[in-house]
Amino acid sequence: MAVDWHFSGHSHRAGVYQVTKDLAVTGRHIEISISANDPAFTPVSAHVPQTQFIVSSCGGPIGVQNFEGELNGWTLRPPSGTLLDPISGKITQISSKRFDLARGYNEQPRLAVALDYLTLTNKGSSADNDRPEIAPSHHAKTPLRFAHMTHPTKLDVHFNNQLAALECIERIDFWVFEGSQVKSNLGNEIAQFKTWHKLGPRYLAVPDKDKVIRRAQLTFTKEHIANLKASLAAGIVRQIAGAPRRTIAQAFCAVKLKKPADRWFWANDMRIGQGNPETWVFPIDISISGTEFQEKTFLTPNSALRFHRSAGERGEVPDWDWLAETFPEKGYISKFRALNKDEDKKT
Repeated sequence: MAVDWHFSGHSHRAGVYQVTKDLAVTGRHIEISISANDPAFTPVSAHVPQTQFIVSSCGGPIGVQNFEGELNGWTLRPPSGTLLDPISGKITQISSKRFDLARGYNEQPRLAVALDYLTLTNKGSSADNDRPEIAPSHHAKTPLRFAHMTHPTKLDVHFNNQLAALECIERIDFWVFEGSQVKSNLGNEIAQFKTWHKLGPRYLAVPDKDKVIRRAQLTFTKEHIANLKASLAAGIVRQIAGAPRRTIAQAFCAVKLKKPADRWFWANDMRIGQGNPETWVFPIDISISGTEFQEKTFLTPNSALRFHRSAGERGEVPDWDWLAETFPEKGYISKFRALNKDEDKKT
């Protein structure tokens, strides 16, 4: 008995699927190919000899869709159902209707959140993670990566195809921390010097021969470079990619976003702030090779400045250990003290 249609639901793989196998393949292995059409964009209206697997976007409270690999198959779309006319074989999508547009769309994520999701879910890829020595790739899954900085004032930023198509970046700034201990002029009393420097380099989008912006160039001023040097000299040594590197103790990248280009329909599903400019902020490591800062070799091929997303937990959540050690006067406490209720009784 032949099965013409098979119905199921899934939260992010809606479509009409057909499965065929290559009968020419011999031996123990059978090659199977799968094709899919979404009835919302490509109506399916003819009977076919194979079973059609109909997957409706109803496997969760918020349906999502994967038309062109956008958002790695997780871009959010309204929930929908599927209508089948068994006589004609026509398959159409039944879309949800929003009844109160004034309340907004609950399936719209902020653009900054979507970009951060793409970055964090792909950091483990062998071809595309936060290892700074990997050459930029436009086909990489991670949206944004920095080249090694050897020029006295310029830093290249590379975008993957997905982020390049959005054309949603207005500028890129950095915040770097400089902290050290200094002796008081009144005696031997030691005080802590702590300050944040904002670096706002000039942002220049660089279209390629296809007029697609897959690269941008950041130009720093002399004051920016001086603050980078001071923050590195007062920084710490971290193990990065298996080697010790002098690193700025704490730094953040702030990417100011604008409304995406309309060439990708899923860009319309992203939300840009709530009446305020949207900024994508994440922790980064800014480092040089070796354990000491050397003025003579700074920004040379042997001592390139590397910018990349902080690895592990530090790249995703606040660095509570550093905050507790650096800013106890602001109320930050150690994780041990926060998790042990009896700790305060001992002090």
